[in-house]
Amino acid sequence: MKLINRIYKTDIVEDIKIYQSPLRMILLTIGCFAFAAVAGFLLYHNHLKSHKDLIMLWFGVVFFGLGGLILLYNTFKRILRAEPFLTITADRIIYQGLRPFVVNFADVESFTMVKVENQKLIAIHYKPNVESQKMDETSFVGRIIRFFNKQMIDAQDTLSAVGTNMKAQELCDLLNERLEVHNRSKQ
Repeated sequence: MKLINRIYKTDIVEDIKIYQSPLRMILLTIGCFAFAAVAGFLLYHNHLKSHKDLIMLWFGVVFFGLGGLILLYNTFKRILRAEPFLTITADRIIYQGLRPFVVNFADVESFTMVKVENQKLIAIHYKPNVESQKMDETSFVGRIIRFFNKQMIDAQDTLSAVGTNMKAQELCDLLNERLEVHNRSKQ
């Protein structure tokens, strides 16, 4: 509520830029490489009991190895370019995650925090007409992902706060405050 009061007093809505913590992202990258290294070590020393073990270890090497490389690339790209992970303006959110996209506040009903496994995400609840439009405009694979998301968390898109210095609930509250300010300004 403090943010809303501050915004109304000045009538100026400043952009909010949220950056990922380089230390947190490097630690996540090291964790990925550690998992890949352990799987590679077990492959090398033939600690296999079945073909299923072999497949799972190769999957671990490839999945965590590629994941670590992608995290490393994105982390250094953002550091060198001083690129924000998330930019919240007066009328939209610009998300620079693995799949960058823009969310207009005019298209959104609300934001809620959801927990999927151990990860906290911010679910974007679009207005019904926008939901159907987004479903129609996406590819076949995109439709499957959106349908799966809708069934799991009752939202087609999510935002992640992983690696930022802001907790998911704080980010969700901030987005709902900005949405409320946007909706009031359009009345």
